[in-house]
Amino acid sequence: MDLKVAGEKHLLQLNELDEFKIEAYENSKLYKEHTKKWHDLLFQIREFEVGQKVLLYNLRLKLFSGKLRSRWSRTYTVTKVLPYKAIEVNHETKGTFTLNGQRLKHYWDGRPSKFTNGKPKFWENVRPDWWSMWSHRSTNYAATTT
Repeated sequence: MDLKVAGEKHLLQLNELDEFKIEAYENSKLYKEHTKKWHDLLFQIREFEVGQKVLLYNLRLKLFSGKLRSRWSRTYTVTKVLPYKAIEVNHETKGTFTLNGQRLKHYWDGRPSKFTNGKPKFWENVRPDWWSMWSHRSTNYAATTT
């Protein structure tokens, strides 16, 4: 009789370990989903059209080290939009070349243009702040605790 009880207890412990393992996998999956959402919010949605003016991010600017040195170089004009966020840009002195669209941002000189209709087009694609994705958190903590 004592061996039978010990065997059942051992089976129960094995089942509990399996449940802990499944719960750990689920928690890991939820953590990955939240982390991916937060990471994706860091990237801005940028859509470029032919003829738009853009600024180029200079990755290799090491001549002058300093906090106030801007890494965004002069304006370029979009000549062609290729698939997979590749953009072909043109400059008067540097010529035409193709680069990744993540290295570009819209140039806003303060004047309305045919691309903006009076406001910057990129404001339409601004994503909500990252805090709103945590929907399980209460918006009014003081009201819920009293």
